[in-house]
Amino acid sequence: MKTYRNNELKKRIQQICKEKGMTQTELACKIGITKATLSDSIGGDMRISTIEKIAKALNVKIVELFE
Repeated sequence: MKTYRNNELKKRIQQICKEKGMTQTELACKIGITKATLSDSIGGDMRISTIEKIAKALNVKIVELFE
């Protein structure tokens, strides 16, 4: 399964969360994982399925996570 490790992706997800007034705990809850699991995913290797769930929960297109 394809995974992504990207510090820029981590920063972008954090930026979008901040813009939307959403905490990482709230984001984790929306995608059905714990905050610790989300933090591990954002800080390390991330599956495309997780990226898709994050984009959906943030109501953005996947491509926006990489801008």
